[in-house]
Amino acid sequence: MPKRIKDFWNNHVTAFLKSNLSQTEYCRNNKINANYLSKLVRMKRQENPCKNLVRINPIVPTFFDNSLKLSLSDKYTILIPDDFSNEALKNILDVLDARL
Repeated sequence: MPKRIKDFWNNHVTAFLKSNLSQTEYCRNNKINANYLSKLVRMKRQENPCKNLVRINPIVPTFFDNSLKLSLSDKYTILIPDDFSNEALKNILDVLDARL
């Protein structure tokens, strides 16, 4: 494929991916072949499958040995740290009481 044509399609793939348009709308507005654009978009996504992934670092809560452990049947275990709000605990217990 000549460079000029390759650049033409690469520019359209990039522009489409940055647009908020559906592929059909983009192709209609730009008077280009939707099937071919779809093929090129699919190929580009396969080249960089992890490009849009974002690394996250999970935050693991730490509880002190003297925290309160509340076990309800075999379904629920709640660890409550010392500095947990009394009002929040009351609300949680009210909700659980209503459901159990």
